[in-house]
Amino acid sequence: MRQKVGMVFQQFNLFPHLSVGENVMLAPQVVQKVPKAEAAKLARKMLERVGLGEKFDAFPDRLSGGQQQRVAI
Repeated sequence: MRQKVGMVFQQFNLFPHLSVGENVMLAPQVVQKVPKAEAAKLARKMLERVGLGEKFDAFPDRLSGGQQQRVAI
């Protein structure tokens, strides 16, 4: 059950020194030990799902608040 529960804070807490893709890849790599290539593929798929596929290489400070929220989710 723990793996299926998440929350988004008022401040989205994205790592500013990591790209959007790297921020999304971080949890699967660290928590689930997913290999980097697989995590990147999964991150691209998730970003496409929320309409941010083209933002994979962008940094969080280049996104609107709504876009940052979707990345955090």
